[in-house]
Amino acid sequence: GRQLTEFRREELSRTAWAYAFMKVNNPPLLDAIATASIKQISGAMSQCMANLVWADAGCTFVHRPLLKALAAVAITRINTFRPPELAGTAWALAVLLVKPDPLLNSISAATLPRITLMPRDRIANTAWAFATLRIE
Repeated sequence: GRQLTEFRREELSRTAWAYAFMKVNNPPLLDAIATASIKQISGAMSQCMANLVWADAGCTFVHRPLLKALAAVAITRINTFRPPELAGTAWALAVLLVKPDPLLNSISAATLPRITLMPRDRIANTAWAFATLRIE
């Protein structure tokens, strides 16, 4: 079989997402996925980045180097994030109680102009995340 280091970034994010969705918490695997993902994060699409942070939240697994790398890239591409990705990323950061202010400020700035296009549950999740992290 293939080694995790051979996975493309989308395969890494989908694998992490699947484990979180199934509620399988495997810290060594999540750590390996996070480490491999950092090396490929600069070319990641918004869905890939959102999946990675959502998966960490789903498993209550905080990998600070991955979150730092994700935040740095996501800020530069925040306008490519669709409303579910914006809301999901904010929600995941709040679940993890991680507060990367520049990323959250970018999420807020990207969400406000599109808020009328967002489903109510996404608005509620984003509001909950900002309230939980005490973002004004």
